[in-house]
Amino acid sequence: MKTRFYPKILLLLFAFIWLIPITFVGIAKKPIPPAGLLLNEFYRVACLFTERVPAWAEWYFQVKPIGSLDWKTVDQSVYAKMRPFGYHSRLHLMLGGTERDPNGARIRKEISKYVTKKYEAATGEDVMAIRLCKVFFKVGDPRLARPEGKWIRPQFHELDSSDQAVMYETHYTFTFED
Repeated sequence: MKTRFYPKILLLLFAFIWLIPITFVGIAKKPIPPAGLLLNEFYRVACLFTERVPAWAEWYFQVKPIGSLDWKTVDQSVYAKMRPFGYHSRLHLMLGGTERDPNGARIRKEISKYVTKKYEAATGEDVMAIRLCKVFFKVGDPRLARPEGKWIRPQFHELDSSDQAVMYETHYTFTFED
């Protein structure tokens, strides 16, 4: 007799402790009054990740030195020695937010000037133009799987534009005439 009620009790506990409160938080967009602050935060965080992202984006900076026909990819260590966001730098986060910002073009140009100055100081080469390339990696493609551990950002020259798992395009190019 005990074994019949045990699954029902577990189901009721799950419904009253998790399912009903998380539904309330998601629909009403209000905290649960009798629950504590910590429990309300748990419910909100659980509501954040309801779908899997189809792809993630990476930004690459490429410069064209004066007198050169080729674009050179700028190493991240030139413009961002500290990466508080894992393999991203703060510039990558700022660039991601500029696409819908009314001042986005101005911000992208300022970031490009900053990266250009850092590159020129590090290499001694004068830069004629810089371009920002946004690369999308489709999530779940086994060919992009890396060994276990920290994810390693692929070098730009390793990417293949004909590959359906990796899509990239040049978004913005700035030419410096001064």
